[in-house]
Order: sequence, then C-alpha cells, then structure tokens
Amino acid sequence: MKAGLRRLQRRFAGLLSGLGGGAVSCRMLLISDEREYTSEQQFAPIWRHGALLRARLGLAVRWLPLDAAMRRPPDFFSRFDAVGLKLSFRRPREEVEAIAARLRALTTKLVYFDGDDDSGILWPGLLDVSDLYVKKHVFADPAAYAARFIGKSNLTTHVARTTGRSFADDIIPEAGGIDPGRLARLHLGWSIALDDRIAALA
Repeated sequence: MKAGLRRLQRRFAGLLSGLGGGAVSCRMLLISDEREYTSEQQFAPIWRHGALLRARLGLAVRWLPLDAAMRRPPDFFSRFDAVGLKLSFRRPREEVEAIAARLRALTTKLVYFDGDDDSGILWPGLLDVSDLYVKKHVFADPAAYAARFIGKSNLTTHVARTTGRSFADDIIPEAGGIDPGRLARLHLGWSIALDDRIAALA
C-alpha cells in the first residue's frame, strides 16, 4: 500500500510539474458527471489520500458535479489553478467538446481525466484543448494511436476480426486515427490497483 501511495505522489508531482507549477501550492477543481463507476475510480486515490497530498504536495482539491459546475459564474473558476474534467464515454462528441471548450475559456489550466479501462482516446479533440490528458492506460508505442479501430479500441477491433461481430450500430462504431504528433499532452496516470475495491484487498 505504501508503495502504491508513493507512486501516486510521484504521479501527482509530475502532473503538477507538467502544468507549469512546482509542488508548492495548487488549487484544483475536479468536475465529473458521475455516470461511470469505473471511470470515477480514477479519482479514488485523490480522495483516499487527500490530506497527505495536501501536506506533501500543497495540492488542495474540491469536487463539483457537472451540472452544478456549469451553473457557476465565470469568476468562480478564477479561484483555482487548474480544473480537472471527467465525462462519460456515452456522451456525444459534440457535447463533450462544447463542455471542454467552455471550461478551457474559464480556467488557466484544464486537465482531462480519461478513466476508460482501455488505451484508446475516444475524443481526440480534447487533446487540443487540454493542458494534460490523463489516462489509466496508454499504448506502449505512441504510433498505435494512428491505427483505425473497429468500435472503441484495439480490443473491439480484435473481437470484430476474430468473431465477425459488427460495431456499426454501437454507440462508438469506430475510433483511432490520431496523429502521434498530437500526443504531447497525453500522460499515464496511476495504477488501477489504487481503485477502491482493489485497494481494500491490500
């Protein structure tokens, strides 16, 4: 458990450094729509170790549900050094990009937390408006993001090619085709072993 916490601290120190600030003081607002349990678990270690992260990294975190955040006046966001966003993969791309663009205009730094349990990037447009794009998993070879996927990821592509299953009518019929040159803001987050249910086994 201590090793997992040290990894989390190192990840956060790296992310704060990537935002342009040192590990001295950072006020972050996290916003999510709470629609996908496994994705929301990307925040679990932040809540579990919040006091220690604040003491050692100067990181103070506040959370708001998406609907409440969207009702806040623009000057509300000036209280924070960074805003983190997490949305369900079921949301339409246009809606997601509109939400991200609005927050991008209101805050100095925008971090998108992609909690999907695969390595693909569902909304490439968020790479362009985010200062950091944090995933649970990434491909070892960045060139893999240029591949075209049947369905949501390399896993659905494998299923389609080996079983003949069609994803044409799926909520995500195709993905991929991302220029690796757009991946500078992509960062690997912390281990899935820090999810609540797994951490409880330790």
